Amino acid sequence: MSADEQLPTVVIELPSAITGNWDDFEKLVNHCFYNELRIAPEEQPLVLIVSPIIDKICLEKITQIMFETFNVPVLYIVSSAAINILSSPCPTGLSIIAGESRTEIVPVYQACAIPHLGHLYPVTGAQITSKLMAALEAEKGYSFTTTAELRVLADMKKKVCYVRLNDQEPEGEVEYEHPDGTILKTKDARWIAPEAFFYPRLLGLVEDPFVLAIHQFIADCDAELWPEMYKNIVVTGGVTSTKNFVERLERDLKASLPKPELEVRVSSPQSNGVASAMTLFAGPTPPFTPITQELYDEIGPIAAHRTFW
Repeated sequence: MSADEQLPTVVIELPSAITGNWDDFEKLVNHCFYNELRIAPEEQPLVLIVSPIIDKICLEKITQIMFETFNVPVLYIVSSAAINILSSPCPTGLSIIAGESRTEIVPVYQACAIPHLGHLYPVTGAQITSKLMAALEAEKGYSFTTTAELRVLADMKKKVCYVRLNDQEPEGEVEYEHPDGTILKTKDARWIAPEAFFYPRLLGLVEDPFVLAIHQFIADCDAELWPEMYKNIVVTGGVTSTKNFVERLERDLKASLPKPELEVRVSSPQSNGVASAMTLFAGPTPPFTPITQELYDEIGPIAAHRTFW
């Protein structure tokens, strides 16, 4: 069956960092297919969302596993950055995806990620969670040590933290109800933790502030693309969903533009990568090039490099 006759119905988003333990990777994918999705992979096309900063050898190995181990008929490999940007009205812009273990900043041009201009920002969701833990201990003496308590901390980060705007007085103390019924209170830890995303020095890192890093990453692009990059910055994941994050980032960028005539617009998609991809592939003509079984049989795993967006 050709790609034109069959549209993908399965979308899987792979971890941003793949370790190269391929036995474990196959077990994970097998579990996704047969236990979570309960489908036969050889019966329907597959969309894989992967990091645009993926190693070429890893990309080829993933392609090989999908065709030779799971016998998928058609494979689409799409970068998370492209999916992120395509959740906005414009296919060109700067994608920022903040994950638990890494934060990727990648320019996208006409729905194609530009991986050689992609960067890893040094602050991650896990570090913000650790900062919140330290701030709560300093503020209230709370201690989080067990795995269950760390999960509570992650939930607390989502529900009570906020990004402080430059001219904003700190918000008042709030209460968070622990699953065991205990009431936890916090005031300053709520904004101190996400502030570390903007200023890595608060984590003891000698790295540029977030806004300065974005200016530098855009400066690495062709100057003709600067207006489009600034005008369509799409942030998603982790700390970017914190209250006031988008407003703070947009305000700080506008206040420090290299050229005053540049327009800045920051947005955050309402849906995650999988949901966005399913929307994109729901139409009669998928916006990406597939790897068919015929193409794979002809040139093997390097087919991934012809179609990876």
